[in-house]
Amino acid sequence: MQDIMPQLGAQVQLVRSYGATGFRIGQDSYESHVLVLPTRTLSWSGELSLAALLPLLEATPMPEIFLIGTGARHEMLAPELRRALKERGVGVDSMDTGAACRTFNILLGEERRVAAALRLAV
Repeated sequence: MQDIMPQLGAQVQLVRSYGATGFRIGQDSYESHVLVLPTRTLSWSGELSLAALLPLLEATPMPEIFLIGTGARHEMLAPELRRALKERGVGVDSMDTGAACRTFNILLGEERRVAAALRLAV
C-alpha cells in the first residue's frame, strides 16, 4: 500500500480529531473554539467578526483560503463579513466544522496557504 499523504513537517497543525468538547491538532488538545494556521493554533472566542478573526488575517504569509467551521451545522456568514474578507484578498468558505477540518487537512497537504476558524461541533 502506498501512502498518498505528503510528508509534512513536525510543526504542521493537522486536525486529528474534533467534537463537541474539543480538538486534537498536531500533538496538542484544545477545549475551545480555535483559529488554525499551518504552523500554530490559537484559542478563539467563536465570534464571527472581523476583529475576532484578525489573528488569521495578520498571518505571514497571508492565507489565500480561509475556512470557517460553524459548528455541528452549517451557518451562513453575514454578507458584511464575507465582503470584508474578500476585500482583503482572502477566499472564504463556511461549512460545518467536520467538513472544515477535513478540507483544511487536504489543503494543508497540498501546501496551500490555508487558515481555519473552527467552532466546537456542538
